[in-house]
Amino acid sequence: VGADMVANGFPYWGAHASTAVELVAGLMLLIGWHTRLAALALVPTSIGILAYHLPMGWVFHNVGGGWEYPQLILEVTIAVLVLGGGRYSVDGWRVRTRATPRS
Repeated sequence: VGADMVANGFPYWGAHASTAVELVAGLMLLIGWHTRLAALALVPTSIGILAYHLPMGWVFHNVGGGWEYPQLILEVTIAVLVLGGGRYSVDGWRVRTRATPRS
């Protein structure tokens, strides 16, 4: 896990922490549970990935991968952070069930 990260000067524990954040927050986004919190956790990771790919050029199919795709991931993560999970997420379901009066 994270051999590239360690080779680029990141600590070994950082590779594992980054992997854990990406896995857990990604699953949270997938099911729509605490989506804004998950997106907030992914923003620093996405910025780090973008910073790693910046010297490799624009197009992601360049040698080593460019920065167009990591930039897209960062933008989508920020959009989820701002907008939330939406109607069909677990968060959206929780809001709808609280707003529905019970008889």
